[in-house]
Amino acid sequence: MKFINEHWMQIAVSILLLVAVASWPYGFYQILRWVVAISAGIFAYEAFNSEKNMWGWIFITILILFNPILPIHLEKETWQTLNVLVAIVYAISIKSISIVKSN
Repeated sequence: MKFINEHWMQIAVSILLLVAVASWPYGFYQILRWVVAISAGIFAYEAFNSEKNMWGWIFITILILFNPILPIHLEKETWQTLNVLVAIVYAISIKSISIVKSN
């Protein structure tokens, strides 16, 4: 019996991105950058391994956009829009990318 949905990471990141539309302390957004960047890297890797190159490039773009090492600075309203759009991308990717291999 599965206790955790195999797509928990995509769902969790989507929720975090949607929650980020509200006002939070700056530390929340720093952590969000790390979470999104790391998960985007994982999904890009999985997408390229599954020969789903379009998804790979989409997640590489997300990784670059949310990169916490050399952050891109945008207006708050722009980030809010991007957060919603990227949350939608993560939600849509549930049907295409899985980090759990089926037997």
